[in-house]
Amino acid sequence: MTSESPVYKEEAEEFQSAADLIRTDRGGLTYQPIAGLHVGVDAVDFKAMFPNIMARYNIGGETVNCNCCSDNFVPELRMRICKKRKGIVSMASELIVEKRFGYKRLIRETESEELRTMYRARDGAGKWCGVAIFGFAAHTSAKFGLTSAHSAVCAYSREFILRAKEKAERRGFRVLHIITDSLFLQKENAADEELEKLVDEIEQATGLPIALEDRFKWVAFLASRVDPRRSVPNMYFAAARDGGTKIRGIAARRHDTPAWISETQRELIETLAEASTREEMAALLPEWMQIVTRELDRLRAGHVPLHLLTIACSISKLPKEYKVNSLNAAVARQLEACGIELHPGERIRYVVMNKDADVDSDRVVPWALIGEGQDGYDVAYYEELFLRACEQVFAPLGVNATMLRDGVKKVLPLPMMQKRIAAKTAPYWGPLFEYTARLPNEN
Repeated sequence: MTSESPVYKEEAEEFQSAADLIRTDRGGLTYQPIAGLHVGVDAVDFKAMFPNIMARYNIGGETVNCNCCSDNFVPELRMRICKKRKGIVSMASELIVEKRFGYKRLIRETESEELRTMYRARDGAGKWCGVAIFGFAAHTSAKFGLTSAHSAVCAYSREFILRAKEKAERRGFRVLHIITDSLFLQKENAADEELEKLVDEIEQATGLPIALEDRFKWVAFLASRVDPRRSVPNMYFAAARDGGTKIRGIAARRHDTPAWISETQRELIETLAEASTREEMAALLPEWMQIVTRELDRLRAGHVPLHLLTIACSISKLPKEYKVNSLNAAVARQLEACGIELHPGERIRYVVMNKDADVDSDRVVPWALIGEGQDGYDVAYYEELFLRACEQVFAPLGVNATMLRDGVKKVLPLPMMQKRIAAKTAPYWGPLFEYTARLPNEN
């Protein structure tokens, strides 16, 4: 090992007071969206925002707070960026950004689907290289990293997203949501030309490339299960005007969701995507309920294959280190007893047979140990998971969990739910769900 290639970086972090840490350690900007369904939404997105900032503004561990420049300050922060020499992190970021934009151009220009697939894969690889460069900048073992550089990039990103917000609001757009490098905008009857002009204005104001990412017929932002008055920034689903859907953060995107539940939730959203207005969505309610009851009937009859009910999770510790008798612990102990060595971070798959049983093998069975012809599962457990996933789709439309469950039981008249869906208010505005009046005793 030579002095030219040290294992650990030698440059130490500069001292920061508590006030400095509060000012610098804030990450990217996120606005809390308004929970509920919003019709006519457009999304604009900065392209490769963080690598672009590192490349254009020469940000890296070796260029922050240099000794030669005293006037090139980072927005909001008392940090300086070197103007006299180009940093290695900046040069690497610039190379990645150029390659990504080149592949995007080739994807648009080529007619060969095989080549498009290859270019998309290379563009995706470039994206994650950029993410790694930015994320690793604050790691203790990053040889060219420094926490101050990471904070400087975040400060620039906050500044530029606020400039974009200001430009959008001056043009009469309502900013529904901001998440790091994307803005969700709403304006009645906004034309393509107006959005193109807005994108050009933002590019001139920030110096970063930005594009109209999607034009949605509607977007549904979800409220928190813990506090329905608060929304979750990274949980939403939407229907694009040119077809297709966009799903983020909900059960269908989670790796631990059984495939049967993911497929059904996607089917519900794709059915909803056929509608453009609340009135059309309300008219689709009988079709949704048919999908929900159809799948519940399959589950209760034992007709859902076990491989569609497997749950995949990562274990966080060795089997013997689990103190709480969770499902993961029960699976890990069974696998260990069969001679299968497990380590923290490994993924396990299992099927829940009877969640409340006392014996591990009766509670849950690892997929690797399921025998041929074995059947049976915990209907109540999977039914609850299923209804929670359905609730995520129904909740932004004003149908709460109680209404959904009553609808499945055929207790709630569909016109009441349709009336709620057709309403233009967000779910938690005004009298809560109109359901507090309770149901008429018709039977």
